Amino acid sequence: MPKPVESPAAAPTPAGQVLFDGLKALEARCLRNGVGLPLREPPPRVWTMVVFRVAGRTLLAPLEQVAEVLTVPTEITRVPGTKPWVMGVANNRGTLLPIYNIEECLLGSPARRTAQDRILVVRHEELAFGMLVGGPVGIHHCTAAMTAEPSLAGLGALGTLVNGGYSRGTERLALVDLCGLRALPQFAAAAL
Repeated sequence: MPKPVESPAAAPTPAGQVLFDGLKALEARCLRNGVGLPLREPPPRVWTMVVFRVAGRTLLAPLEQVAEVLTVPTEITRVPGTKPWVMGVANNRGTLLPIYNIEECLLGSPARRTAQDRILVVRHEELAFGMLVGGPVGIHHCTAAMTAEPSLAGLGALGTLVNGGYSRGTERLALVDLCGLRALPQFAAAAL
């Protein structure tokens, strides 16, 4: 039986050891003389908000509360025995979606409809409803540095749902909790 041949890597050669020692010395010198990376603060936390209009006021709502934005359906079926601000129900991809005119419900004034109006679909605890808002609807990214105290003037009962606000340019926009609409007595009293 032939003898196994030893591989050259099995025993370090003097040249290999010199190279290895040189690399270790270079690493130590780099670590000793190298400049560390600059300390970087984490980026500011950003909240994404939906921008919409009610009664001529631009408002914000957390994106998590808005399931989708629809154009106003052409076919909305009125529900008998309900107040005028209950616009009716519409078919939204096979699901009946109740649609409310929030401006008329909470402020008592019927909204003047325009082609830019949209329906914000709010989903809360497995229940969904649509609310008529003025357009254009958009997105606004907010940081803590943009926090501002909004004016509640002209918001009526909607003012009770304001949870602070953010600035956008020179505007101070109120942040509205859309899921809280269901708890308002005016909203719960849809029947005549």
